[in-house]
Amino acid sequence: MGAGQAEGELMRGMHFRARAPLRIGLAGGGTDVDPYATEKGGVVFNTTINKFAYCTVVPTDDHAMSVHSSEYGDSRVDLGSGPLPLDGNTSLANVVANHFDIKDGFSMTLESEAPPGSGLGGSSTVIVSIISAVCKWLDKRMSGKDLAKLAYDLERKELGLKGGRQDQYAAVYGGFNIMRFKGDDVTIDSVPVAQDVVNELQARTLLCYTGKSRESADVIDSQVKAYEKGSNEKALDASKKIALDMAKAVEKGDITEAGELLHTSWQYKKDFSSKISNPMIDRMYKTAMDAGAIGGKVSGAGGGGFMFFICDYDRKYNVAKAIRTANEDAVVTDFMFEPRGVTSWRYPNDRSHIERALRISRRHLPHRPFERPRGRRRPHRGVQEGQPGDIHGQRRFVRGCAAHRRRVLGQVPHRPPRPSRGMPFQHSPRDGHRQRLFLRSRVQEADRGILPRGRRRRVLFHVRELQERGAGRRGGEGPRSQGHLFHRRLRKA
Repeated sequence: MGAGQAEGELMRGMHFRARAPLRIGLAGGGTDVDPYATEKGGVVFNTTINKFAYCTVVPTDDHAMSVHSSEYGDSRVDLGSGPLPLDGNTSLANVVANHFDIKDGFSMTLESEAPPGSGLGGSSTVIVSIISAVCKWLDKRMSGKDLAKLAYDLERKELGLKGGRQDQYAAVYGGFNIMRFKGDDVTIDSVPVAQDVVNELQARTLLCYTGKSRESADVIDSQVKAYEKGSNEKALDASKKIALDMAKAVEKGDITEAGELLHTSWQYKKDFSSKISNPMIDRMYKTAMDAGAIGGKVSGAGGGGFMFFICDYDRKYNVAKAIRTANEDAVVTDFMFEPRGVTSWRYPNDRSHIERALRISRRHLPHRPFERPRGRRRPHRGVQEGQPGDIHGQRRFVRGCAAHRRRVLGQVPHRPPRPSRGMPFQHSPRDGHRQRLFLRSRVQEADRGILPRGRRRRVLFHVRELQERGAGRRGGEGPRSQGHLFHRRLRKA
């Protein structure tokens, strides 16, 4: 079995995983939808939470793609019969396979911690996780901006799924962000929020599932038609300003002001379309405000899904109890703010494969010296990606890479001369020949009176020591002894 076969066998036994966080639109949602975003520019303030969409890719020996998902169902298609059809529940996986022109067989598992139609950017987050896992498998590197743009193009343009632009970028970047959209130009500005402010906001926010999902395409169609008639343009313009004001309020830690702006944002959002709210949502919102909420809104396009509230700290649980009383189907969901975007990794299938992979890598795969750190030692700053994380491991890594480079180039390894002991001066050479030259120059300085008297005595002492060593090497003190020459020069001085 050669190196290529061994590597292919090793890849077939690996799991390539990726996870992308879901998002909550805090203000400005809807302004990222075309044609408004293209003509006037959209501004959105959002954040990600610790609810994720997962994708796992496992290479197989056949030339088929198998997709397994509790939400999208199961399917199996042949990769050798041309481009995959872009219809059905697994169209997200099909469009990614077509884009990367995948011919090798694989099995894909898709899972999401939020149901479809939840308003948390579920489908966009899923396709971001698919692209990230496939890139990890194919060893392709993409910047965050390129990954988000590819996800947007595949979902919105290739598949024709209607929606805004914030979902893909939020899943890729993570954290609190102000996003600006103007045509094809996208600007992502991270909002620096202190950890104490994040903790306080966490303690005063509530995420509740209404018990009813919705089709975002119907709501977006209604919003676009209203914009073309000119009936919601002022509300869209006001929402952009609220997004900027709310980002400033959260950055400076004014949670109460952020809650009031959230309430104002919801009043404008209801003017986008008549399908954004309904009697059930209005009843739940009024109940929450009466129980002590400062402000809230429906996440996503509207019409159902999740609702997000900012409350007074001592009234949060009263609000949760009141919502459950008003709607028996409502579910209050625990969550945390997630500062990181999409991540991907690889992992072997089982323990037996780990041992087998180690044997294959040692016997057939190219050796990468000191790739992994040995033990936990003092951390070292400035360690580059792919290098060990401790200073001792990094030193071994650098030496190993240098030796490998010399072997590849056919260079003879450099072996420094054996160092000599007893050098009296700082910055003095360490090999014998240069040490003698060094002492000779110091003797000349002593002859000219440049060296101080104490330094001259030290030079004389080490010259005599060198004379004894020279006598031992050369078989006696003769005129050719280097120490004897030094001693003669000092005697003249």
